[in-house]
Amino acid sequence: MGHAGIFFNIIALIIGALAVFYSYQTHKTYKYLFLRPYMVFLIFFNISILFDLTANYYYTNLAGDSNTSQYPLIIRIISIIGYFFYIAVTYTLIQVTQELQDKRMSSRSKLCFVVGTASVMVIYGIEILFSPQNTLLNRIIIINIFVMTALLILIYLFLILLLIYSKKLQDPNKSKIINAFGIFYVSGYTLLFASNAFPESIRFFSYLGLHLLFNLIPFLWIKQYLQKYWSVPSLIIENMNLNEIYDRHGISQRERDIAGLLMQGKSNKEIADSLYIAPNTVKNHIHSLFQKLQVRSRFQLMNFFLSNQRK
Repeated sequence: MGHAGIFFNIIALIIGALAVFYSYQTHKTYKYLFLRPYMVFLIFFNISILFDLTANYYYTNLAGDSNTSQYPLIIRIISIIGYFFYIAVTYTLIQVTQELQDKRMSSRSKLCFVVGTASVMVIYGIEILFSPQNTLLNRIIIINIFVMTALLILIYLFLILLLIYSKKLQDPNKSKIINAFGIFYVSGYTLLFASNAFPESIRFFSYLGLHLLFNLIPFLWIKQYLQKYWSVPSLIIENMNLNEIYDRHGISQRERDIAGLLMQGKSNKEIADSLYIAPNTVKNHIHSLFQKLQVRSRFQLMNFFLSNQRK
């Protein structure tokens, strides 16, 4: 089971590294503020997986050593360090939920996290230094359960608030993006919480599966929601000078009008209503626009314009 844990954690880390790179590239292109803490969230999450991998390695490869009595404590210390990265995961995920609502974490919230983390460090230190060896591991396990429960409650609270916020939005595209993010992570953490009720053998594999799931979520959310319903911020659109691109590719005035509305994330129906033309006419103009610019989707269209602005 230890070797299986090492293997699946390595796979999860590889996918996680790709997810970090994917989120970085998306942030680099579109400059959305919430993508920066999201990228940091993914980094901390995968560091926590790395600590799980290290613990699995010690357990699997050193279990037969003559000094095995020391290794459970070593594994537990590694796990303790990993729990501080779970705190960082929680902090950065909350940052993402706030940025998605166009908010910033308050100074009071940041101070609470610092004080809470320092308190946990002091408690762990006291237990390691002063608790009897025969009760130390059990006491640390109790602290770990308390810490993880508190973090899960915080995560649930902010994700539920995010879902409520998404339902109040007037912009249906932004609502879909935020709602999908909330549902993905509420579902993921619900599975994580529920897996604690499984027998230990099943719980082990459920944790591995969740590591993979959490690293697949960024691909699904960014590709299927953020890129699909995303629109270029109005400030960027206003500062764009696209006439040269339009002239070079023979874009008609009507196609220019439609391109501008596409950049704002408008649907075909909304474009038709804005320009007082039929939806099928909008489709034909979009098809012609895509052919002239050699793009196949709205996302590629936005990427094309943004890339040309940087040249």
